[in-house]
Amino acid sequence: MKKETEDRTIYREPYFTCKVKTVTNIDGILEKIKLVEEEILNRISEWLSEGSQWIIDEILDHHLRSLSVVTYLPLRGNSYIPLPDELRNSKKGLINLINEDNKCFLRCHVRHLNPEKKNPQRIKLTDKEFAKKLDYSGVSFPVQIKDIAKIEKQNSINISVFGYESKRLYPIRISNEKYENHLELLYIQKENISHYVYIKDFNRLMHNFSNHKETKHFCMYCLHCFSSKNLLERHQPDCFNLNGTQAIEMPAPGSKIYFQNQHRMQAVPFVIYADFEALTEKVDSCQPSEEKSYTTRYQSHLPCGYGYKVVCHADSKYSRPVEIYRGEDSIEKFIDKIFKEVTSCQKVMKKHFNKPLLMTEENKRDFQNSTSCYICKREYDKDNDNFVMHKGKKIKIKNHPVRDHCHITGKYRGSAHNCCNLQLRLEPEKLKIPVIFHNLKGYDSHFIMQKRGLSNTVK
Repeated sequence: MKKETEDRTIYREPYFTCKVKTVTNIDGILEKIKLVEEEILNRISEWLSEGSQWIIDEILDHHLRSLSVVTYLPLRGNSYIPLPDELRNSKKGLINLINEDNKCFLRCHVRHLNPEKKNPQRIKLTDKEFAKKLDYSGVSFPVQIKDIAKIEKQNSINISVFGYESKRLYPIRISNEKYENHLELLYIQKENISHYVYIKDFNRLMHNFSNHKETKHFCMYCLHCFSSKNLLERHQPDCFNLNGTQAIEMPAPGSKIYFQNQHRMQAVPFVIYADFEALTEKVDSCQPSEEKSYTTRYQSHLPCGYGYKVVCHADSKYSRPVEIYRGEDSIEKFIDKIFKEVTSCQKVMKKHFNKPLLMTEENKRDFQNSTSCYICKREYDKDNDNFVMHKGKKIKIKNHPVRDHCHITGKYRGSAHNCCNLQLRLEPEKLKIPVIFHNLKGYDSHFIMQKRGLSNTVK
């Protein structure tokens, strides 16, 4: 980064990193990437808030570290498998029931409710009688992951499943239910045989995965270690909201993943760039006690003005000059002006952003020779493009190739499916116009939120 001053050029080499993210569900990869991106951008904003006029001169390095991938294990336990050597210690809190059928899941459930001190791994006649009290109606054996939710509701119990591979434990399914009783299972696999093992004490199983020597309490969502039960209970609500459940659903063999949100490819035609200015006012405060830690409040920030500019990236003639205001009630006036600008932008879009298609001879040849949609990148298929599957039935739709064009300039953009083309429509009433601040989260948003809390008119 560099900044020009009156007498010299200042150079800095800041480093922006993020905390390590763990992903055990393929559906959560994009979400974690967005969190990482947001975290890095926040760090950049915090750094820039220390002073303005910094310019990116050069990106020295960019790398991704500590990326671990765990192979997917199918969730279907059937026959008995001996535990790996490192898990056979009784202090691990595991009971590996010796079943001769494919009901290892049920046997673990019974041992949880009907504990045995002597030879708990053996299945006795009393266990088989006890199993008749459990409701497994509608569940086939070996138990699949899709049936666990049904077992939970029919037996009023929380059931969580963990996988184990390369001497590492990871969550596969964490229960969402709120029953008092809970059951944890370990899922292991050897060649084509898989097996459920009863986890009698989850904290004992996880004990050696942390260097902490005292009593340990582990979160089942992220497997993080806590030194007290109170800390774990405070952590769990936030962890659940952030990580959610960890059930793994892999795509079918040979299938492909395609980008689905074509409507997000359309760039917004208008953007508003804004900033607030504030005056600092000294604040009188009482003398703090020397016996306790304290923070001294010595000044408050009072908003005194704002500036913003409406920019049309599609056509600069619709951009507007910078608006600057200095005076009282700057936050209320800013909010009122922004709503008016949004209404004005919508009117411009309705009136001017509906240009008809303009095609050159080259464009016509391109459309006639096209074999794929430029938006979704898929090749045209006359037999399948005009049909979609809905509730197991084929429904006919109009999805033939069409000429997609920019409604702002009228220029031809390419050949596209009719459905893809419709996703790029400009709808002024539904379009959200972004208002971008420098350091919004760290500074300017405080003024807006404070005003919102004092006024019922700000929404």
